[in-house]
Amino acid sequence: MKKNAFLLPLLALAVALVGCKPTPEKNSDTGSDDVAGSAGKSLVKKMVVTAAYTDTAYDEEYDGSATLNFAYEEGRLASITGTGEYVYRYMDYSEPDPVNPEGNAKAEESVWMEDKTSGTATVGFTYDGEKVNVSLSMDATYDEAGYGPEHYSGTGTMALQMNADKAVSSARSKFVSEEESSDEWLVNFEYADNFLTRVAVPYEGMDASYGLEFGWENGNIVRVGSYDEYVKGSKKSPAQNRRNGKTDLGTAMTRLMFPLCGILSSSSSSSDRGHGSTKKSVDWYADYHMEYTSHENKSNVDIASLAWTILGGIVDPSQFVGVFGFTGTMSKNLPESLYEDDEYEPDGRWDYGRVEYVLNADGLMEKVTVFDEEGNRVGTISFEY
Repeated sequence: MKKNAFLLPLLALAVALVGCKPTPEKNSDTGSDDVAGSAGKSLVKKMVVTAAYTDTAYDEEYDGSATLNFAYEEGRLASITGTGEYVYRYMDYSEPDPVNPEGNAKAEESVWMEDKTSGTATVGFTYDGEKVNVSLSMDATYDEAGYGPEHYSGTGTMALQMNADKAVSSARSKFVSEEESSDEWLVNFEYADNFLTRVAVPYEGMDASYGLEFGWENGNIVRVGSYDEYVKGSKKSPAQNRRNGKTDLGTAMTRLMFPLCGILSSSSSSSDRGHGSTKKSVDWYADYHMEYTSHENKSNVDIASLAWTILGGIVDPSQFVGVFGFTGTMSKNLPESLYEDDEYEPDGRWDYGRVEYVLNADGLMEKVTVFDEEGNRVGTISFEY
């Protein structure tokens, strides 16, 4: 669903953000120079996200809110705590249950149904030399219309390796829920002159990977594409195999922390595509472009990185380390609009929407308002420093 390009990325904050070990004699209100991207930038202490979206064509509504609190030690991220609520309403046109007709709509009538997710999530950090160990936990209630509430909890770990340029070079993740445990998950980060060029997930036993590639211009990421390398004889996408066991927990955590994840989860992903090529190649699924304002991004929250990561496809929650500068250089400016190449549109592009900013006296983001391609306001993000 081509909506809410800039708001959607925030839902990954609860499962992805990382930091490094504290260093003495650092200003606690600005980012440590030991983290390449956020060095010297003002630290966001709190974010409040509110959102509401109605799709009249499909009789669907999404709304909710999330509050994220960030703690720092000597300019480095130390912990994240958050609470959130996500509500999805939809029109049910199904016939009543003949066994239990009470509480169902009469025949030939429709009724609004409501699914609700609410709860808390936490992220903690411990440090071991050039490695950063991240712990994740979630405790939530999912109340599905017609079935009643169910408890949902899960934990996760990420082991991050930093390179000599003070950026993450690789990450290993593992997630465990009440029902299942995922395999260990490896992601590699590639750079050119400290600019992130690729987030790559290697296929086990193959000289190939899938992930995201980035293009830079004037200090900003202006293009991102999702790709998948594959080889002859692949009967089933390895990406599909490697993702099994993690999707449910990841979806639940992101729903909890940002209210528009239902829109995100309905979008397509490379994980369910099979391949039958006769040789190794690269399959591009999407190519997105971003335009920027003239305002410099002075905070340690990179809105551009959030948007790119979601739209390009989530290959692993650890890729969101770029949100706070842990993948090297951040985009210099604040994003203004985003679009996708679309040969069927008159101007060759599909516009996702635009963003308006309220800046404080120091030029920092105070409030962000997001509009869809039709000019409708779909949500806001407020910041405290």
